[in-house]
Amino acid sequence: MLTAVLLHFCGLALIRRTPRKKIMANKTIYVDIICPKCAEKARFHSELVGDYKLYPDKNGKVSCTNCGFNSNHAFSNKDYFYKVQVADRTLYAQTLEKLIALRDYFKNYEQDKGHHSPDTDFPKTFYSNKEDIVKKINFILEKEKHWPPR
Repeated sequence: MLTAVLLHFCGLALIRRTPRKKIMANKTIYVDIICPKCAEKARFHSELVGDYKLYPDKNGKVSCTNCGFNSNHAFSNKDYFYKVQVADRTLYAQTLEKLIALRDYFKNYEQDKGHHSPDTDFPKTFYSNKEDIVKKINFILEKEKHWPPR
């Protein structure tokens, strides 16, 4: 019998049909994080793990090209480099590309409303503040264009 497996990418969920058995994940996931040493952008990477729902292992490695930090690291939400405060919630993006995808999702939500499934749903707070989310993400993207300083 097949069961649906939920994979989370950029805050949007994707469904994949797989046989009902333990999934052996041999995929590495990358997340842009705040470097624990210099507070600049670094890269966290770990394996995807899980039985029926795949998710990044919280234990992985972090590498920073700014200060050279390279070590094992236990990931937590406070580590995300790309995050947007939305009322009393926080929207996280793993990478710059996924941040752009989130911005486009909220920017085009009204036009595409009928094409979204419940699996790609966000908290109501995000939808009621979608213009603010787009504005904040655009601000982050503007800062990103000017990095690194010349």
